[in-house]
Amino acid sequence: MTTSPIVVTTRRRWERLAYVAVGLLGVAVALVAFRPHTFSGAVIQSPSPAPALEGLTFHDGRPAELWRFDGDVTLLFFGYTHCPDICPTTLAAVARAKEHMGSDGERVHVVMVTVDPARDTADDLESYVTHFDPSFLGATGTAQALRSAATVYGIHVEVGEGTVDSGYTVDHTASLIAIDTDGFVRVVYPTDVAPDALASDLEELLG
Repeated sequence: MTTSPIVVTTRRRWERLAYVAVGLLGVAVALVAFRPHTFSGAVIQSPSPAPALEGLTFHDGRPAELWRFDGDVTLLFFGYTHCPDICPTTLAAVARAKEHMGSDGERVHVVMVTVDPARDTADDLESYVTHFDPSFLGATGTAQALRSAATVYGIHVEVGEGTVDSGYTVDHTASLIAIDTDGFVRVVYPTDVAPDALASDLEELLG
């Protein structure tokens, strides 16, 4: 019995279509796998080493030396414990991002540098930042050292009058700064970055 030419032609046509489909699937998978990660913050196109926090100390008394975290990712934030809204919201979002990351979150170090040294003692900073996550660190120092640190990171600080109940306020640039595993400033985030998006970015920075 001979095979009909029509059957053979149809079979070959389906085989060719199957090969094409497999090829297109392979291309699609490759595009997804090798597509560059899109960060949720402003990526520094020419990253430079993170400036040292000269003269500052962590709330536990250790020098605030960022190089200690080389090989991991550091999130740097300038804020203060009497902040009515942005600071607690930002730190809470960062804490949730770390939770999303599971064990990888242990490789993310969060440092809040105070912009209010007159009121923020080391004990105050410790109580405040560890409320959001026990691993968070507060950093403080003299008013001059803190002004210098804010300046080199492009943080504007201005004391406002506030109210009788709240006391004076401190207006400041509310940026969240990501320092990569090599100690370079890589991404600057707005304070409303979503925790899951931040977690995804941090995973990418960790490699």
